[in-house]
Amino acid sequence: MTPHFAPKGIEYLAITTIRDIVGKMDLDSTFSSRDMINEELRAILDEATDQWGCKIDRVEIKDITPPADIRDAMEKQMNAERHKS
Repeated sequence: MTPHFAPKGIEYLAITTIRDIVGKMDLDSTFSSRDMINEELRAILDEATDQWGCKIDRVEIKDITPPADIRDAMEKQMNAERHKS
């Protein structure tokens, strides 16, 4: 029997796991590595939720939207690279 708290627990585990995975990557590779992030996240969630009687078959990150300060930093970096001579 799956405990009633499993869906919320899976959600929190997914969020913290994504932060951990992405935190180990450089910013550019984060946006180009969705498939790798999905697979690593799926494996970690599947192993962790086994004790709850859950099987995670698929995980899909549809979009990665960085916080405003990260977007600003990325924009400044792109502008600086464009204006290099």
